Amino acid sequence: MVLGTFTFTEQYVLPTGFGVQPSSTLIINFGYSIPPNGPEDAATAVFDSFTRVAGDDLRTLVLSGAGDDPQFPAFLARATNGLDDELRVSVIGNNGGGGGTIDLESNVLHTARVLSGPDLAGTTLTGLEAFISAIQINPRATSGEVNWSVSGELRFVGELAAPVPLPASGWLLASAGLLLARRRRRFTPHGRCHEFIQARLPCDLIPLQPSAHVVDTVQ
Repeated sequence: MVLGTFTFTEQYVLPTGFGVQPSSTLIINFGYSIPPNGPEDAATAVFDSFTRVAGDDLRTLVLSGAGDDPQFPAFLARATNGLDDELRVSVIGNNGGGGGTIDLESNVLHTARVLSGPDLAGTTLTGLEAFISAIQINPRATSGEVNWSVSGELRFVGELAAPVPLPASGWLLASAGLLLARRRRRFTPHGRCHEFIQARLPCDLIPLQPSAHVVDTVQ
């Protein structure tokens, strides 16, 4: 199941300058900053070995282990450490020029409602999906024109932590609570309190007078 998403939209306008060339392919990668507020931690950069070109927007790239990307374990470790780290996306053209977004997880990472922290701590992440919803590349762009634009989201896939089962003593306490909840207290004309478990008889049929079969409890 998808436990969190990081959405982004980036574009690059070709600047004015001698030798500036438009790009025809893009590399889109995600990672974390070296804390605090440092450059990208190369050990967490994922998807940087994939190249995107216009027309690939319907293809979703998937990572499910270190065999798909060596930085996969380090990225997941940062995503579940319980800290408000800087998450980032970078888009780089093959002829240079690029853009990206860098922000705290609490600002850009949208998580399942049951999670209360800034990241995905307490979950078991099993995969990452890079979904590109739109991409446009103009390899003939000139100065002042948009060379490329791209938008999409990074999806964090995994499972929520399984609920911790109650120990045997916990079940006994829960059962005792249910038993007490079913009790009714009735007072006799003598002011003594008798406790009856409403099991077989309605309350109005239970005798108020003490007898040998009723245990008195002094309150």
